[in-house]
Amino acid sequence: MKKIFMICALLMASVSVMAQDNTEPLETIYQRFAFTLFNKVAEDGNKNVILSPLSAQIALSMVQNGAANNTLAEIQEAMGTTGYTNEQVNAYNQQLAEQLTYRPPFNYTPSPYQTEEEARQQYEAAYPICEIANGVWSMPDIPLYDSYKNLLTTHYNAEVDNVDFGTQEGIDHINGWVNEKTHQLIPFILNEPNPNISVLLANALYFKGSWSEPFDPHDTQTELFYLADGKTINVDMMQTDMKFRSTTTGQFNTLTIPYGYRDFSMTFFLPTENYSIPQLTYEDWFAAINAPYKGKKLKMPKFEIDGDYNLTNIFQSLGMDEAFCPGADFSQLSEVAVWIDQVFQSGKITVDEKGTEAAAVTVIEMTSGVQEPSTEAFTVDHPFYFTIEYLPTHTILFMGRMMEISSSAGSQQGIRNITATPETNHHIYDLQGRQLHNAPAKGVYIQDGKIFIVR
Repeated sequence: MKKIFMICALLMASVSVMAQDNTEPLETIYQRFAFTLFNKVAEDGNKNVILSPLSAQIALSMVQNGAANNTLAEIQEAMGTTGYTNEQVNAYNQQLAEQLTYRPPFNYTPSPYQTEEEARQQYEAAYPICEIANGVWSMPDIPLYDSYKNLLTTHYNAEVDNVDFGTQEGIDHINGWVNEKTHQLIPFILNEPNPNISVLLANALYFKGSWSEPFDPHDTQTELFYLADGKTINVDMMQTDMKFRSTTTGQFNTLTIPYGYRDFSMTFFLPTENYSIPQLTYEDWFAAINAPYKGKKLKMPKFEIDGDYNLTNIFQSLGMDEAFCPGADFSQLSEVAVWIDQVFQSGKITVDEKGTEAAAVTVIEMTSGVQEPSTEAFTVDHPFYFTIEYLPTHTILFMGRMMEISSSAGSQQGIRNITATPETNHHIYDLQGRQLHNAPAKGVYIQDGKIFIVR
């Protein structure tokens, strides 16, 4: 009953916060922003992508509360929320977070037919986990206005604290928060102390869901996956046969797989041309999530993707120029003049026979002075897109593109690891261009002009 009430409340809020100039509902604006951001990140058509538009939206919404005048207007323009007040956006985000993260309490009635552990496993499978965490930290000499801190704690349940980013202790505090909130999927977000960070805002989004009908591991077989260049590799291909929402748009065959009690789902967009990967559009996604049910013999690979993305240039290209300049107006945040130095996101997703686990962290660094037809085949055996959405409001939590996949069955999936040693670190730099003088920790680095990953 509480779930129904929350859905109704959010839908009513979406209608009530529509601007007077017939601006689209915020849920539609968030959906369109998701595709704008994703396609900007995915412009390099040869790489795997895992991104959380919702994480970026929440992080930007938090920083938006500290902006004023033209800086505020540019952030609203980039997010598509022009015509809405901060109060309206905050209220929507708060209600959306409550709805996404709600799970009914676990109850067990002793029974000779089911143990408590079996009942708990059934409960976990039925109700996917979605967790949202927010935080804002500032250097001790950068006092944040109480009004700003109260907004973030009230509407975003944010952790607000002072941290000295120039110390290892401060960096460990932020990385510990990230590690905890993503359930160890993303163990850290900052590489080393950086006294130039004055204020840091972060959103962490975590999702774990079991398929409504899990794949039988015994049906998983080694089969071919066709890469965009026409080459083939062997992958672990899962299989099942049932009814799914499925349709064909102009450039994609689509199929939606539900999680648990079907409030969440993952939608696949398989290009109709095997060796091409056209741009995914809002219209493709909208058609897919409203498609009719069809019998399908589904084959899809187990896969894992992780990625790190600097979103700074992307948001600047969307019109957020002033926010990244010393003249930015964040006068609602602190009496100290601050501006955004960079925005970046880390994400990871794992898909197997049981379901999906995914996490993303978006960080904003600020400095001072995210009917039954016959059964047909749907074989995911070439590059594809996917989304994870919350169906009652069609909020897009994650978006991704799979271009490459590990070639041997049973081997570790995902980005390959390159190990750096102390003897080779004299040409190693972090993503901010700072040379490292010690063996690098886990993260993404540049060595001799090439990007590599240390796990």
